[in-house]
Amino acid sequence: MDKELINHLIWTLGLLILGGILTRGYTRKVKPDAEGMKSLRMNPIHLIFGLAFLGFGILPVLIPLINTGKIAEFAEGWGILLFALISCIGVFFILVYRNFRMSYDEKTITTRDFFLHIATVNWDTIKEVTFRPATGMLTIEDNYGEKAKVHQHLEGFPEFVRMMGRKTAWNATKLKIPDQVMYGKRKRSL
Repeated sequence: MDKELINHLIWTLGLLILGGILTRGYTRKVKPDAEGMKSLRMNPIHLIFGLAFLGFGILPVLIPLINTGKIAEFAEGWGILLFALISCIGVFFILVYRNFRMSYDEKTITTRDFFLHIATVNWDTIKEVTFRPATGMLTIEDNYGEKAKVHQHLEGFPEFVRMMGRKTAWNATKLKIPDQVMYGKRKRSL
């Protein structure tokens, strides 16, 4: 076989495995705590991606520095910017994993977003719910203008959407949330 074809096959297989891990994670059931509150957080694959990107961004600069006492030629100039950008992507993934949180029970929904903004919405005051497939973000707005944002990669997201369908007028079909997000796979049609 051609070396390039094998390389493409390995990358494709790796991406399929990571996609499967991510999908399996957010369709996982979440158990309530003693007060009946269910807490959702991002899939740990985000932390793994963050640490990997951070490593890819820092190690190529640090290893030559440790070995020779100076930065390697490939890491000078634009190389430094490239490694800094890769490291920033890593920090972004780590912060997404660390900061995005959500908890809900029979009465309230509380979310914490990337910037640590906490929003609390009561089920009976929900005015509008929208889902943006491009970002995977579900936005819940109440009568008082408070907006709670829930990301589709939170573990237990489909279970939350089903509860929302029972408690409000918005369900997965009305919001056009993809079947792959709700069921972990695409529904087959003839």
